[in-house]
Amino acid sequence: MRGEEIRQGIDVFPVLSEEEKSQKEKDGGEVGSLGKSKKAATLAVGETALSRVLNATPIMVLPPLILVRLQQTEWMRRKPRMTLPVNLGMNHDHSVHNYTLLNTPIRSNIDHLDLRTTLGPSSLSSTPSR
Repeated sequence: MRGEEIRQGIDVFPVLSEEEKSQKEKDGGEVGSLGKSKKAATLAVGETALSRVLNATPIMVLPPLILVRLQQTEWMRRKPRMTLPVNLGMNHDHSVHNYTLLNTPIRSNIDHLDLRTTLGPSSLSSTPSR
């Protein structure tokens, strides 16, 4: 699905401090891309795929395990009709928790020396290339 990004590479931007960002804004300059990196694209696609699997795991694994344990209790044996509401409640709780995790911004830094081999030494100079 993201093969094009891996084949073409994605834009890599420099990590600037708040002071450097404000200086660029005052000068009217734009923070330009350092170039395209296939390595950064591979890392980004891989991390995204892994995070999607890991974020889906709790809702796929925990509620069924908890429900099996609850069904063994005396309370659930006396009230088998509570199986569905308990199951839906657990799934809702895990969904809300995962939604919160998914909307937490994540930043990733890649070692600039690693990218130098991908982009080439001239791409990582102080002047942005287009």
